[in-house]
This record gives sequence, C-alpha cells and structure tokens, in this order.
Amino acid sequence: MPKAVKKTNSIKANLLWDVAEYALGIDVKNNPEKTQGQLEAFVKRLEPYSEHADVGAVLRFLKEFDIDKMSGLPVWPDIVEDNAVITFQMEGCSNLVCQSEKFLDSYRNQIEVHSDTDSFPCLVTGNEVPAAQLHPSVKGLFGAQSSGANIVSFNLPAFTSWGKKQGINATTGQVAAFEYTTALNFLLKPESQYNFILGSRTYLFWAEDGSAFTYDLKHFFVENQDQEGEPLSVILDKWRDVALAKNQFIYVLGLAPNNARISVCLWHKMTIGVLLEHLRIWLNDLEMTGSELFGQPSLDRLLRSTCLNYKMKGLPDRLGSDSVQAIIQNTPLPYSLMESTLSRIRCDKGKVGYTRACLLKVWLNRKYRFEDSQTMELKAALDEENAEVGYLLGRLFSMFERLQEEAHRSNLGSTITSRYYSGASTRPQSVFNALFQLHIHHLKKLRNPGRVINFKQMIGELLQQVETVPAYLNQEQQCLFAVGYYHQRQSFYVSKNKDNPDDEDLDEFE
Repeated sequence: MPKAVKKTNSIKANLLWDVAEYALGIDVKNNPEKTQGQLEAFVKRLEPYSEHADVGAVLRFLKEFDIDKMSGLPVWPDIVEDNAVITFQMEGCSNLVCQSEKFLDSYRNQIEVHSDTDSFPCLVTGNEVPAAQLHPSVKGLFGAQSSGANIVSFNLPAFTSWGKKQGINATTGQVAAFEYTTALNFLLKPESQYNFILGSRTYLFWAEDGSAFTYDLKHFFVENQDQEGEPLSVILDKWRDVALAKNQFIYVLGLAPNNARISVCLWHKMTIGVLLEHLRIWLNDLEMTGSELFGQPSLDRLLRSTCLNYKMKGLPDRLGSDSVQAIIQNTPLPYSLMESTLSRIRCDKGKVGYTRACLLKVWLNRKYRFEDSQTMELKAALDEENAEVGYLLGRLFSMFERLQEEAHRSNLGSTITSRYYSGASTRPQSVFNALFQLHIHHLKKLRNPGRVINFKQMIGELLQQVETVPAYLNQEQQCLFAVGYYHQRQSFYVSKNKDNPDDEDLDEFE
C-alpha cells in the first residue's frame, strides 16, 4: 500500500486509500466545505497516474459517484458512522488497484522524480536516488515507544556531520526506506509467527521464498505454548528433505530498543540447509538423560535457569543475543553464560536439575569441539569411562547424597547438597575430608546389608580413579562436577524405575 501521509490540521490525502471523507466525499462531521476540499485533494493525488486504466476507472467512478444511490447498501450505515477506510478494487481482479505492479512501478518513479532532495547512492540498493530525510516509524517493537521508533534518526546537531540534515547522514532512497520499514512493521505484528523475544531484545526471521519452516523456527528459541506441538527433532526431520533447502536463504535480525531509536544487535544471512544442520547439532548437544520426561529445552528456558527465580529481568541483554548467534553460527556459547549458571547453582544450594545440566553440557561440548577436542565431549547419560576429576568428584558427591537419603529416610532434614555443594564443587579437598567421615556414619545407619556392600563398592571404584582430590577446581571442572553429579543422580532413579525428583525445573517455568 502507498505509505500514509502525516496529517495535521491541513488537508492531506493518501493515495488510492483513505477514510470515507476523503475517498468518497461523505460529510460525516457536518462540515461540507472541508469535506469537499478533502475529496478534491484525494482526486488531485490520483491525477498524475490517470494514464493507468485502473486509476482512470477510479477517477470516473468518483466523478459520477452518487451518495443517494449508495445509501441503500447494507454496509452504508457502518461506513458513515465509522468514517471507514476506503480503497478500490476492479471487478474480477484479486489485488487492489494500489497493488498492481504497473501502478507500483509508476508510484516509485513519481517519488524519485518529484523529490525535493538531491540524489545520493542509496545504502540499500546502491542506486543514485533522492534520499529520505525522515524514515517511517517502526511500531510494535517490545520495549520501544508505542508511537514507534526509528533505526535511522538524526534529530540533534551532535548526531550529524558536515552540515547534513536528518536522514541525509545515512542516505536511503525513499522507496527503500518505505519498503524496509513496512516489512519490519509486518514482521513485528503481535500475531506474527516471524519473531520471538528474549529478554528485552526481539529477533525476526524470514525465508527468501516464504518457506513455512519459519513458522517452526521460533520454537527452538522460545517455549512452544501449544501442548500438542511437535518435538524439535521431529520438526528438523520434517524439513531435512526439503528440495530447495540448501539453496534458499533465511535471514535473522536482532533488534534492541533504546527509547525512540532501534539498534541492530544481530544480523545473519544463510541458507536454510546450513541453518538446519546447525540446529541439528544444537539439539544433539542438548541431548540429556531425562529429556523423555522434561522435553528438549528451548533457549528461553535455558537462559531463565541462570536468572534469579527464573525471571528474565535479571538476564543481561548481551547474553541472549550472543547465545542466539552461537546457535545459528554453530560456535561456542558465551563464557558468561557458564559463569551465570554455576553462580546460580551455588546460590540455589546445589540445585542443578535437568535444565542447568543441559546448559552446562552444551557449553562444554561446544567448547571442546571448537578446540578440536571431540574426544572429551560429554555423553547424554552416565559415562563411566570419563576420567576427568571434576566429573568423578561430581559422581562421588551424588553417591554420598544418595547414601544419606537412604540412611535417613524417616528424618532426612537438610541434605549434604544444600550444605556442602558449593564448597565441594570449588574447594573439594577441604570439603570431601568431612564427607568421607559423614559417609561412614551414614553407612552404619543403613538397615539393608546389601546396600552397604553396594555403596562401598561404588564409592571404592570411583576412588580408585581419583588419584588425588585437588584443592581447587577451575570453572571447566566445576561444570564437569555439576554434569557428573546430575548423571549419577539420574542413574539411581532410572535403575530403580522411580519417579524422577528433578522436575522442579519445569514448575518454575509455568
């Protein structure tokens, strides 16, 4: 549609569409003189395009228009009462008059020919065209002003250079400015399937050929609210054999609001085939024992697990955009994401859970792959061949916790996890000395002699692999500690076919 004019108290008509006052000359405000002027302004805007048959038909219709004949139509009272927006369509045509290709080509030429600014190389198209001094507003962006914000905006002398005014500092053709803002406004509609929000930033995506894959893409990053939604792995399988997937491009754009302006925080163009492969690697990295119960976590859910009370308010803006970029480019996740996860586990007194274990496993595996250390990558379930000291100590700590639970079923009180996890995962030498003493006490409390033998055997086998308990674990080893702890804890419940106790993560995301 031709862009709307900015109306003030003066009479300004839109091209080929407007309210009934302008488009049909209906006096809805009891001001016949002004209404007549509005209709004349509407007709005058059509005259430069009168050589087009469809526009000529609209002009003839308006010249012969008879309100008395129209008053018998069923919709006429609504048109008059609401001052409805009116446009025109030729009988037998599927598009509006203002949407025909011949008219649009002429419309673009008229904009460039009748512009009152000099021609400059357009930053979008590269063509020498008159530049738009003011760009249309982008509306609907989360966190920006409701009246709209701008990507290109120069409204103070401090922002300009060489005496250039407003948009001449970032020369964009008037047609290009209209088209990119119209596209963004469409993608940002509340009901649109082409965007998702992480923290305060909004991410848009669209395919070159309008591929329906874009409807599913957002669910890799935010939770699918549809209870019957397909698993992410099924979505990938469905699109794996798309005939043109490797040749069609898909675009990802990240926007950050800043009062009346918009910053571009992320921009990528790649083929759908490459993106599908990167998403498949991401899902493989996320594979973790317990996924059949808890489902594959979205990025939104993973990031929430690093925040206080699982609220995105505490998430640094940069962390979200860096994580999105890591997924679509198949690169390591940001270092700060690992730090936030470890810090939150310690603050929550050792609450690792499924989501945080997934996040730390993903972070480690992508780091190892980037360093060409694939042999160190973590598995989805318990890996009894993993000899990393952090992983072994995490498993050992989980055994001590399980021993305490079985020894004090009737009167458990606080667990060793809530008391000792933080110290055991960072300064193991000082803490495990106390845990070794406690585990002897817990063994004496067990009533089942068979379980005493089982625990002694499991703990003994692990201790044989741990040559020495280090005084300090670095952050990578702390990640391994958490994953090893989770793997070992899950193995107890899988082997006993008992209810999984770690679903508290899901309750927090409701």
